[in-house]
Amino acid sequence: MRRSAFARAYRVNLRTLERWLARSRTGEMLAVRAQSGRPPAIPAEQLPALRDQVLAAPDSTLDQHRGAWQPATGVVVSRSAMNRAVLGLRITLKTTLFAHERNETARAAWRAESTLERPQVLAA
Repeated sequence: MRRSAFARAYRVNLRTLERWLARSRTGEMLAVRAQSGRPPAIPAEQLPALRDQVLAAPDSTLDQHRGAWQPATGVVVSRSAMNRAVLGLRITLKTTLFAHERNETARAAWRAESTLERPQVLAA
């Protein structure tokens, strides 16, 4: 089987396949290697604590979770780091509607007011 056909069949980039073959020729293991780069701001050992925090306050925003995380752990994390950690937990942050959004009387009044203020379309 040609390399390009193999790469297509296994949905792997051809260059990746060539790197794997080169590693195999030198006797290097093809197992997944540790990722290079900076370690995560919230290490894997602390993810269960983060999961508990997010599940305890599911309506909190990322910034609110950051604010709660810093006193609990003593570590200040960026908004992006918190977002990556929460995404890694596969938990969605959902906020419920505020009380004024559930107030049907206020919503009906707003609808009536907004229909009065709509600009009229001018006929050409």
